[in-house]
Amino acid sequence: MIRMQNLRKQDIQAIGAHVAQAFLAEPGCFQPLSLKDATTLFTLVVETCYEAGHLYTISPRQEGYLVYWTKKERPGMLIQLQLGWKMMTRLPLKVGMVLKDGQSCWKPTEKRYKHNEDFVEVFLIAVRKEYQGQGHFRKMLEEPFTLAKERDTICVLDTDSITKAEKYCHEGMHIVDRKVQKSGIEMFALEK
Repeated sequence: MIRMQNLRKQDIQAIGAHVAQAFLAEPGCFQPLSLKDATTLFTLVVETCYEAGHLYTISPRQEGYLVYWTKKERPGMLIQLQLGWKMMTRLPLKVGMVLKDGQSCWKPTEKRYKHNEDFVEVFLIAVRKEYQGQGHFRKMLEEPFTLAKERDTICVLDTDSITKAEKYCHEGMHIVDRKVQKSGIEMFALEK
């Protein structure tokens, strides 16, 4: 994996658009969003993760994007507040409502694993449309899985559809929690 560096604003916007397209292509909590709103949302997420030093890609061709961290490397409250502020000031209210509804009764990773000494969390993974079905998803998961194994801990992630959860299960993860949100969206917590 390559840590993304020296990105310009337009590079971050392009990555945000690729991530939005990947997320909208599958069922989940982002389906109610337009491509424009999803692109704005994911551009803000990508920008924040890039600034925090946690945005990776597979190769210079950028077949896909990965954001992961350990419990100790997890972005701090200041970074989370900055992302929240960006979302409040740059996104339409309807996007905030979709996000709020999608997370309404879900226990965040930091709370679910607060008693764990360590964990590796996959926060975001997206393969660009033109590169899907070529093994890039599996390749991107190798690094966080390996890091978790080296640290003798678990790799965790949350996802928002059974389709996505099944892909992770195919890669060796297992579902440890499952809840249906008010919107009808199912949320899944997975571990390996």
